[in-house]
Amino acid sequence: MAGFRNVIIHGYAMLDLNKLHAVLKNNLKDFQEFSKFIVDFLEANP
Repeated sequence: MAGFRNVIIHGYAMLDLNKLHAVLKNNLKDFQEFSKFIVDFLEANP
């Protein structure tokens, strides 16, 4: 997901909306794991 972020932010290539859709559809696990780390941190550090 981080590599795809670079493509979007830095414009290394023209953004293909079909690829963007596929990445978002198939890589939501990255966001779920990240949000779990945030929740765990907040619960441990009230």
